[in-house]
Amino acid sequence: MKSNEAYFDHIAGDFAQRYNTKIYLKRRRQIWLNSIKRFATEHGTCLDVGCGPGVMSQIALDCGMNTTCLDSSSEMLDIARRNCRGANFIKSSLPLRDSSLRSRFDLVICSSVIEYVDDVHETMRDMCAMLRDKGILLVSLPNKVSLYRKVEKIVSLVKPSICAYLEMQKHLFTLPQAKQVISEAGLMYISHQYFGLVSPLYRLSVPESSGFTGGLMLIVACK
Repeated sequence: MKSNEAYFDHIAGDFAQRYNTKIYLKRRRQIWLNSIKRFATEHGTCLDVGCGPGVMSQIALDCGMNTTCLDSSSEMLDIARRNCRGANFIKSSLPLRDSSLRSRFDLVICSSVIEYVDDVHETMRDMCAMLRDKGILLVSLPNKVSLYRKVEKIVSLVKPSICAYLEMQKHLFTLPQAKQVISEAGLMYISHQYFGLVSPLYRLSVPESSGFTGGLMLIVACK
């Protein structure tokens, strides 16, 4: 089995391109765009934890935020550097050991990262520590009970290469479980939104906003 870093190094170029071609990733970007715009403050500070190719970081930059991109994958960070001119960049795995980042950020964003870490609780506490008082965490988590996750398992049995990322995935969450992790990290839950379908379901106009269909939860929390 590949390490997380090796896996994401391997897929970096293809993954970045998919945001321009795949329906589900275009939709994901729109969901994050709306949420980041809601909480962004001009000249505020933003940390993108597990920034990947910098798609969400670029949104924060466009909102006028001083943005730091963090990822453990060198290949992902190289792409982020090209996409996010003016941002700061840190190569690091989670949880962080850098005390200089504590209480520095008004907004921390974390898209589809927590499911791959070894210790969910330590990582969530770490992100809480990086927020300033009243700072906002936007974090997406895989929705354990969704139709998406059931389809995902079936597809992986038929064509393992399509869902290779499942080998890296360590955690799925129900909404109550997600709320508990957030509370135990010292954060206050504010709201959530379900989203994320496999592409054929978008074409069938299946709604993604219910816990039954949406494969991801975007959770808003406050320090």
